[in-house]
Amino acid sequence: MPNIINSAIEPQVTDLHRVERDGNPLRRFAHVSPHIGKLGPLNELALRRIACLSVKHLPELNGTTLVVGLTESSLFLSWFLAAHIDSEVELRFTTRELRNASHPVISFQEPHSHAPRHYLALPTNLRYQQVLIMEDEITTGTTLRNLSVALCGISSKQYVVTLADFRALNAQCDLECEIASPNVEVSVTNLSFVEDDGCDSGEVGKRFLFRPNPLMRSPEVVEASLNELHQCWHKSSPCVLYVVGECVDVALMFWESLPPDSRPNLQQITRSAWRPDGKVVLTRLELPNRYAEPQYYLYNWNKPQPTSCVVLGESSTADITANLASFLISRGIDAQKVIVPCQS
Repeated sequence: MPNIINSAIEPQVTDLHRVERDGNPLRRFAHVSPHIGKLGPLNELALRRIACLSVKHLPELNGTTLVVGLTESSLFLSWFLAAHIDSEVELRFTTRELRNASHPVISFQEPHSHAPRHYLALPTNLRYQQVLIMEDEITTGTTLRNLSVALCGISSKQYVVTLADFRALNAQCDLECEIASPNVEVSVTNLSFVEDDGCDSGEVGKRFLFRPNPLMRSPEVVEASLNELHQCWHKSSPCVLYVVGECVDVALMFWESLPPDSRPNLQQITRSAWRPDGKVVLTRLELPNRYAEPQYYLYNWNKPQPTSCVVLGESSTADITANLASFLISRGIDAQKVIVPCQS
């Protein structure tokens, strides 16, 4: 059984917190990593360590690897994993928005989710030596199965890495058995069963030799957004960067462009609705969208010191970005907003 964090013992870097879902009749509980920026600031060292463990326990990756991260659960995890792969790699994020009609997309369902339809921008004529899917948890395997089927034409090898696999032991071969065919090989690496050692180097994950564009944004949009973030940085040196929803690619491009000792804390505003429990989810700030669903949430907020920050969102979440900025300003915080165009 995968490990759940217990404060009485020393946790592994792959351990998860259990949280209670709010308003989802299909699934009562979820499990979330404390390191991915949802329950507090992103933990860079932990994410690099997870990436190191992943590569250490995977087969050798030769040729071109497509790394896939799922919104919103494994975006940060997949970014750091892609950074740790020495061979040629491309990174793609799944998204709940149709962003650019000029890019071919595949789609698949996450049946238990509050927003079940995912899209993935992929050129139809490209093939990869292997596909590497990063997951935070596998509960039933249905979402993963749907994604795997959608990717069968991309590569004959599919590797899955997960922090935890909550399926019964007799069901953990189901994915491999159901998807595998004479043309497709599928395997799952469950990091909760591997030794959490041998990945302590400060150099872990510093081989980011490519500039990823996991949502296929136009170069003009990326450059304009990064320039605006740098202007905010030079103006007030914000100590926190709040990123709304799926906009983590631009946030990380900016964050990694800064000197390591001056990077702000990075925390994600998420669509995941969890109930406060007094243990893991101490506080929940609800950020409604005046014009349409969904609602977003900021968990376990603490007033930043010094009192300056940037809120980064997309045009589709501009209302959420404005609501958070208004909340911060009402608490005496200098909050700057940056909006990335969603369609480009």
